[in-house]
Amino acid sequence: MKVVVKDNEADLARIIRNASSGDEILLEKGDYVVDDVLVETDLAITGKGNGLTRLSLEGHGFICDGVRKFRIESLTLIGSKDSEILSLKYGRVEATNCDFTGCELSSLQVEVGIAKFERCHFYRNGYGVLLGEGSIISVKDCKFSENQIAAIWIKGGDLRVEGSLFQENGLGVAVVWSSRAKLIGNTFLNHPIDPAVAVMERADAIVSGNSFSNCRCGVLVSRHSTAVIENNTFTSCGDARTPVLSISGNCSIKGDVLESNKFLELRGPPLATCVGGISEKQP
Repeated sequence: MKVVVKDNEADLARIIRNASSGDEILLEKGDYVVDDVLVETDLAITGKGNGLTRLSLEGHGFICDGVRKFRIESLTLIGSKDSEILSLKYGRVEATNCDFTGCELSSLQVEVGIAKFERCHFYRNGYGVLLGEGSIISVKDCKFSENQIAAIWIKGGDLRVEGSLFQENGLGVAVVWSSRAKLIGNTFLNHPIDPAVAVMERADAIVSGNSFSNCRCGVLVSRHSTAVIENNTFTSCGDARTPVLSISGNCSIKGDVLESNKFLELRGPPLATCVGGISEKQP
């Protein structure tokens, strides 16, 4: 059943709590305020467009535990300083054409769940997306910008990112602690301090067909990790002390990275086995 909400003064949290499985809540243009919401049934929330339908999440935002499918579309979601906009455990969430912003911690956290994001923008958070053990995540045609610590941090999960833009984040994508990731056809711009991509602590990654520009370190692989790094273009990356590709800590790199990638107008060496001065932040 479709539930149309035209009054932005409506108690949206109550409407969500009273929704039946399979309902779609349609929000008109405007600003809505939502307190803590425990999502316990399968439903969808659809707005009129990011920037047009704005939800300010107070408290702990959307909490999804064991929900088969929670879908949000065409919304701007603004978090509080001390919690996530959305947290998922034991379930599935899909977001399309949504903005996630305003969280000092992570805007979205997934553990033992499945998540899919398309055409979303994560900006001005601590972490754009924080992914825990057992998470399976797909990201396509999204943008991550000005996330202070990292755009995406995944620990013990599976991640696929394609066709997305990472711009001016602290760290771009961190794949750690036995995680697996495929980063295909993305663009990384202006990461002047921490790596655009970091693969650490027995993680495994395929980094292929990406473009890196003005990144201090393009790809860092360390601590018993494995990686395929091929068909990427690195432009104006590195500096006098920092290589474009940094490999250290008994890692396994498949293929010849110098032959299978393109390096243009570099500011530092293309490859080195150690690197100094790059912080490796832990959440």
